[in-house]
Amino acid sequence: MDFLELCWKRRAIRKYRPDPIPPENIRRVLEAARQAPSAENRQPWRFIVVTDPKIRAGLKICYPRKWFLESDPPMIIVACGVPSESWHKLNEFYGEEYFEDYWKVDVAIACEHVVLAAEAEGLGSCWIGGFNERCLKNLLQIPVEWRVVAMIPIGIPDEDPTELRGEKDRMKMEKIVFWEKFQTR
Repeated sequence: MDFLELCWKRRAIRKYRPDPIPPENIRRVLEAARQAPSAENRQPWRFIVVTDPKIRAGLKICYPRKWFLESDPPMIIVACGVPSESWHKLNEFYGEEYFEDYWKVDVAIACEHVVLAAEAEGLGSCWIGGFNERCLKNLLQIPVEWRVVAMIPIGIPDEDPTELRGEKDRMKMEKIVFWEKFQTR
């Protein structure tokens, strides 16, 4: 499958079979995250792979959405950023200085590698961003200076992905792409 086909095919999966994921598939998914680009190659990310059923059950307290409470993915990757390790830049814009920190962008790129690699391995995934970070940090003993960016459940889909793979509801290209400069439409 070529890259664009992989992008078009991928959908958020919210129901998973209980089957364990073969270790070689897990390694390839994690290797895809490791190979992600980052600003100045700082790689300010850490990934906590949760497979223990008791800990996975605890994660449901941190994200108590109905679909997540009812699903039981065999693996959940918790993606964290380490702000102290990321590239920082002080810019001057219109005479005002402002600080840019790239850890969120870097971790997001690595997470996208995870979900695309999972799809390439025949696995389903769903990027979760609206969780209780304090709850996750307490449960997983994540260092206080790290920040949790995403939880990504991964497993063999227990729903028909082809039903989710109709035309994606996306804006028209003409609405989101500008050539040479911004133009009012």
